[in-house]
Formats: sequence, C-alpha cells, structure tokens
Amino acid sequence: MNASSKAFEMTGTIDAEQQLHLDERLPIAGPSRVRVIILVPEQTDLDAPGERSKVLPADERRRRLREADAELRKVGDRLEALLRARHPDLFDRRGRFRGTELARRLTERAGGKKTLSGDELRALEERTDAEAARSASAP
Repeated sequence: MNASSKAFEMTGTIDAEQQLHLDERLPIAGPSRVRVIILVPEQTDLDAPGERSKVLPADERRRRLREADAELRKVGDRLEALLRARHPDLFDRRGRFRGTELARRLTERAGGKKTLSGDELRALEERTDAEAARSASAP
C-alpha cells in the first residue's frame, strides 16, 4: 500500500469456509481493493483439514510485521501532524496530547453518549463531514 493508506481496526469471525465476516460495517465505500492483516490467538489452528500448513517462517513473519508496523507508524504520525495543525488546543504547552479534552468534545458531539453503535458512528461521521465540507466552501 502507498503512503496515503488509512488503517482501521475491526473485529470479525472466520467461518468454516474461511470467509471473513466483520462485526461492524466498514467505514469506506466499496468496491475497493484493500490490504488485510489478520491477528489470531496464538492457540488458533491455522491448518485447514487436509491441507499442508501455510504458516510463514518466523523470519518472514517478523519482516512482514515490521513492515506493517512501519506503515502504521507513518499513518499515525501523519494523522497526529494533521490533528496538531487543525486543533492545536488538543495539545498542552509541552506538546502532549490532551485525550480527556478530545473525549469531552466527542461525547458532546455524540449527544452525551459514550458508546455508539456502528450506525450511530457513521451518522456522526457523515454530519461532521458535511459540516467540514460546508465550512471549507464558505468564503
């Protein structure tokens, strides 16, 4: 993936036909090609019945994990820089992130709710995107 990738953390289930089913809807419009990294508990049986193991050698797993970590760090750094530019008030004088202030603002935007369903989150994102588009086009 390129430097403009976005990362989403979600949970799901792999069924008997080895198909992935996510617990929530994806926050992106499809169809779209994506890169998927699947984390499974250490004890998970990775072999399908009657198939040879497809588990990667340890050095290859480590290499791929390092690549994924580096990519996620780049995305995180880019998002933090964007947040600092757009909302410098979310950082204190020493440059530390003020998470409680962000939580307060998000709770306020969500009408006081601290937990949102996927549909509620999507609706909130759509309202926020629409507001941002209006303010960007305003003189």
